[in-house]
Amino acid sequence: MNKILSVLAAAVMILSSSLLYAQDYEQPAPEKVFKGTLKSTKPAGNYTYLQLDIEGKDQWVATMTKSLNPKMLVGDTIEFNNALLMKGFESSTSGDVFETILLVPQVTVLGKDMAAMPQDDTHAKIQAKAPAQAASEPKSGEIKKAKSGKTISEIYENAEALKGLEVTVRGRVMKVNKNILKNNWIMIMDGSGSAPEDNIFVVTKELVDIGDEFTVTGKVNTNVSLGGGYDYRVLIEDGSFTK
Repeated sequence: MNKILSVLAAAVMILSSSLLYAQDYEQPAPEKVFKGTLKSTKPAGNYTYLQLDIEGKDQWVATMTKSLNPKMLVGDTIEFNNALLMKGFESSTSGDVFETILLVPQVTVLGKDMAAMPQDDTHAKIQAKAPAQAASEPKSGEIKKAKSGKTISEIYENAEALKGLEVTVRGRVMKVNKNILKNNWIMIMDGSGSAPEDNIFVVTKELVDIGDEFTVTGKVNTNVSLGGGYDYRVLIEDGSFTK
């Protein structure tokens, strides 16, 4: 609840300081982490618009100017969560109209902002393990396929046929998002497939460490929508992790 209130407070500050008007808004799924490449910035007094490329799509983000790293440059990788999605967003300050925009308390510039990472469960583990705060993406063929298992690419290719069935896949833990809808959401990669279908989220009660490799078993679910634009073509649910 405190996280939601902090997002709403930031939104109110941005709205009140810039006379922004929105036709509709949504609170995305808790702890959802966005990552994109910075394409441009639009300063506007106490707040700044950031144009990001997120998975090949343009997305505008509004955040408080004072929270930004002055060393942030076009081309940097930007990460954030605790977002509020606004629709029909109009700025009387700049005259811009945004079909959708994400309001956030702050953003992290990867590689430049370790001290400024959001203070939440998702990033607490990363900070505690600094500087080894990120796992390297596995190369093709680097992780051996599980016996009688499938690769992530094969799961995507056969998603509908596998829906409701148990699968086994071996991969490297890339992200650990804790306590989302009473579960932990673990992102793994195995070096197969191409973005955005080169990783898969495992929904589980278990906790694992970023960078470790596991054999994962769970049931496939497809076309899962949590609202607020959080859609997953494939998930592995009730996952169990073994070394």
